Amino acid sequence: MILKNKSGFMNWYKKASITYPVWLAEEIVKLTNNYSKPLPGHYPYYFPKIEKWVKETNPNLNDFDFDKAAASALAYEHDKEPENSPEAIRRNMNAFYADSQSISPDAPNFAVDIRKKGKSIPANIRRKINNAIHDLGNYHQEIPLQNIFDICKQYDIVPLQEDGTVWSGFLIGGKECGSEEAKDQIAHFDLAIRGEGGKYIPANNMICLTWCKMTSGKYEIVCYVS
Repeated sequence: MILKNKSGFMNWYKKASITYPVWLAEEIVKLTNNYSKPLPGHYPYYFPKIEKWVKETNPNLNDFDFDKAAASALAYEHDKEPENSPEAIRRNMNAFYADSQSISPDAPNFAVDIRKKGKSIPANIRRKINNAIHDLGNYHQEIPLQNIFDICKQYDIVPLQEDGTVWSGFLIGGKECGSEEAKDQIAHFDLAIRGEGGKYIPANNMICLTWCKMTSGKYEIVCYVS
């Protein structure tokens, strides 16, 4: 026969005596101030998640209020999935775009949901952009990337990175014009176009840019919007 001291027995009994239904009922009383106010609408979403977490991990619910239990249940749910599983990627993308806005490209939280159906840039707008890029000339002391982006911005066209945020970075490579290595100096930039309601959506076009370095030290560029 195994004997327990009083303290150990009480702790065990306390843990064993509280069940998920009892704990949940007590937490609802707290959250509603003894039913004097309604339960926040998003809380029922966590009920089955917490119940599953309790069944599979058997935590001591006396150590958790509702918010802490919900956070633990979500962490447990996510940890059970491979980090790069399709479901995890989809959920992360949903959360990312939910916290972003697609109206103001200059704001830090701007992002375009690249999964949405794209729209082609109207031919007349594309022609105006390409004419303005052509007017920049082909020879430059440095690649006029910002000038090209500014031209596009005038027509509500924004260059994007792979995650749908505004493109940022720089181009590398200074191989001599006509060399075999210079053939690899090519870049394509995905684009977004302002759609209905002022929101940006993916464009079915891209900026195509090639460059090489001349003996004079200047860059020769060829750039256009497809």
